[in-house]
Amino acid sequence: MEVTVVDSARTVWDPEVLAQIARVQEFLERSYGIHHVTSPASLVRAANKAMNGGDSAFHRLPDDAADTRRIAAGLRTFAGAEVLGGLVSPDGRTARVSGRMIDEGGAVHRVKNEALNAFIAQNSDSTVVRFHQTGMAFLIDRNNESLSRQMILSLALSFLLIAAIMTALFRDPRLVLIALVPNVVPMVFIAGLMGLLGIDLKVSTAIIFSNAFGIAVDDTIHLLGKLRIELAKGKSLAYAMKRTYLSGGKAVIVMSLMLCAGFITLIASDFASVYYMGLLISITLAVALLSELFLLPLLVLYFLGKRKVRVIG
Repeated sequence: MEVTVVDSARTVWDPEVLAQIARVQEFLERSYGIHHVTSPASLVRAANKAMNGGDSAFHRLPDDAADTRRIAAGLRTFAGAEVLGGLVSPDGRTARVSGRMIDEGGAVHRVKNEALNAFIAQNSDSTVVRFHQTGMAFLIDRNNESLSRQMILSLALSFLLIAAIMTALFRDPRLVLIALVPNVVPMVFIAGLMGLLGIDLKVSTAIIFSNAFGIAVDDTIHLLGKLRIELAKGKSLAYAMKRTYLSGGKAVIVMSLMLCAGFITLIASDFASVYYMGLLISITLAVALLSELFLLPLLVLYFLGKRKVRVIG
């Protein structure tokens, strides 16, 4: 956590600033679960104890403001810039509160961050000092949240673009729905599998969804295109479906198996990102193939079997 002194007449060694830092530090230790916390307040506490013969009763901020200033001046003099440089800026206007914690996941940390921000708002004077959350865990959580939003936007854009292309190609909203549903199923399956196996959502795994969706929907378009050709010959829907899967279905199966075989070779990599990319894309394509072979025909017969299909040449 970064501490910034707003009042130009004060530094982090000012008694009032140290008192506010100490209150936030106590909350971090008591409610947030931070251990081994280091801050200007903890240094002053340790110095106060050392200057009073090591009595643990003095492991606190001095009651007198003059004693606090004297101890702070002694720290700056005897500790030196080398020791304090990683904790307090040279001008004394910025400091850091650091510690160690267990990574409990972004969802748990989000709740704790909200409670911490509420405590800071109620127990600190923003006209004197301001607190900003920083640190590796905080930045990773923010990065994952941003990555999740961008992944959802990317998939939504892919759906819209592919739906627009298929609308222009087939000119039948039913065919657009039929084409999208079998390819959404693999996305939901792989997302659930990642959660079950504890695979983190990061840059290398987020791109799997868009890549796999684009590859999988290609086979669906081939099948529906073949179906349209068979229907244009005047054949019944059931017979057209049979001819579609006897001809185009073989090509789709062979192509999907070849793609899976190509991506599965990536699991031989020692890099976790490459390993998961190969594994997850292969699984997604396999599920997409099953969805196209078993779910797509049912959707076609259900939606298109109710009324005559309009064939656009």
